[in-house]
Amino acid sequence: MPNFKTTLRMIATLVIIGAAMLLFYSSQFDTLPKGAKPQFPAKMQLLNGQVLEATALPRKPLVVNFWATWCPPCRQELPQFAQVSRRYADTVLFLGIAVDSPISELNRFQSDFQISYPIVLGTNEMLRAWKAETLPTTYFLNTAGEVVRAHRGALSEQELIDTLESILHP
Repeated sequence: MPNFKTTLRMIATLVIIGAAMLLFYSSQFDTLPKGAKPQFPAKMQLLNGQVLEATALPRKPLVVNFWATWCPPCRQELPQFAQVSRRYADTVLFLGIAVDSPISELNRFQSDFQISYPIVLGTNEMLRAWKAETLPTTYFLNTAGEVVRAHRGALSEQELIDTLESILHP
């Protein structure tokens, strides 16, 4: 049977290992920093099979939302994104990046949630480059393509509007 000192050493070792793992994994889930200029792949596949070229994205504020059909917080925020995107259609571009499901399922979601903004098929490379390891992850970019705000988790309609207003009217 281990003595008291041995037990304390084992506990201390486990605490240190746990703290190191927490530090390592929490750094894995950081978002891109404010001011970063994330890059899109040169060509991205839209749900309708067409290709969206990164160079064709207009120079206006951009909301980039990484989501999945199986993600409850994603499903929670999609109606707000759809509604707010229509309200700001003339001044802000919304871009959905779907990271799962067959295209038929994604098309059904786009229809069910009345999403009028473009949705592209996400890749593992996009998830890594944009540090979108958790879903939903949303980035707000200014007209220069720089990150103004990053958010993990579902956004409320008011949070979405407040962030857009702060970008449009600094």
